[in-house]
Amino acid sequence: MGSRLNMEKIQKRIVRIVSMEEALEDVIPFQYSQEVLTGRRKIVLTVDPDLKKKGCKDDRL
Repeated sequence: MGSRLNMEKIQKRIVRIVSMEEALEDVIPFQYSQEVLTGRRKIVLTVDPDLKKKGCKDDRL
């Protein structure tokens, strides 16, 4: 048996709509070197394997 969607919990959730500008105002873009931009070097991004244990429920990492 799977869990059911709790509509009451969803309806109580506080929703705040923000503009794209407001959502991205504190984002700092990566500063890539010229070697990366030209393709001579590459970057490798890693994710902490303990991230799930630290409370992150998002699987999009």
